[in-house]
Amino acid sequence: MDFVRLFSDVQRRPDAYGLNGGYREHVAFINGCNAATGAELLQGFSECLAAKLGEGENLYWALLVANLASSPVRVRRLDDLSRQQEERAVAVLFDELLDFLYPASAGAS
Repeated sequence: MDFVRLFSDVQRRPDAYGLNGGYREHVAFINGCNAATGAELLQGFSECLAAKLGEGENLYWALLVANLASSPVRVRRLDDLSRQQEERAVAVLFDELLDFLYPASAGAS
């Protein structure tokens, strides 16, 4: 499966995939894709994000993305995100995913 293409399409047309734009829904969708690959799709993603933040090697990738999106404010729980922070986290999520999966796509979205 071409996940770069899939995630680019999900980013453009979330409604077509049953997503309402909420960060948690996007995280669940991506976790489903990861599960379909036997957890190979996101292998190393948390470590990559933690390196960008300079901390958080032990944190869940979705929380790391939320922290990148909310910087310099630190997020402790996904439930604490405001609607505006969620929107920003969704945008950062796709930027980071595409950069991780296909580094040549960085900045292309």
